[in-house]
Amino acid sequence: MSPITLRKISAQIFTIGADEAAAEAFASLFRTMGWHLNNYSSVDGFLDQLAPDMAGCLIADLIMPGMGGMDLLGSLKKRKSCINVIIISDHGTIELAVQAMKMGASDFLTNPYTDQKLINGVQVAMRKSVECASEYRSRSHSEQLLDTLTVRERQVFELVISECSNRTISEKLAISEKTVEAHRGSLMRKLGVSGPIGLVKSAYRCGLLEHFR
Repeated sequence: MSPITLRKISAQIFTIGADEAAAEAFASLFRTMGWHLNNYSSVDGFLDQLAPDMAGCLIADLIMPGMGGMDLLGSLKKRKSCINVIIISDHGTIELAVQAMKMGASDFLTNPYTDQKLINGVQVAMRKSVECASEYRSRSHSEQLLDTLTVRERQVFELVISECSNRTISEKLAISEKTVEAHRGSLMRKLGVSGPIGLVKSAYRCGLLEHFR
């Protein structure tokens, strides 16, 4: 069994540039849901601590210190971040809302809005973000396990997911079928799977297959 393990995903809520009163209002509201609020003074400060597998919901304004909400959405999209964003605006329009959603915003709220509407939006954003982070970590985990294979095991692995039989693999690699079986057993132990379907799933998660057969 591989010593590489997946950490539990913990989603958080973030705000940027919120004044003391607004930050406390948000924090008080989210405490009732068991959520912790992290308020950053600037977009750069938030982006500096951002990790690819970080999960959470960012509540952002169209106008913030250092970078606007639309530019922030673009930056997160380029980074392929799992953070989901709810944009809040005092002067929202349908055009702005559509633009924000196309840029990847999870929701777009116009002041005034109800606490329940914000909570509902955060719940959706958190769920989507956790799913994204889970997929990212699963893929990274599979890639780490794949890196533990020897050159020969990797060759056997690639032929197995190409649906080659042990006999075909034996002929292609000029090794005995018994050796092929030994390599298959070793690579399956390293990848933590019990059969060909498990190998195909690992390949799919690593992007080696376009579709899971």
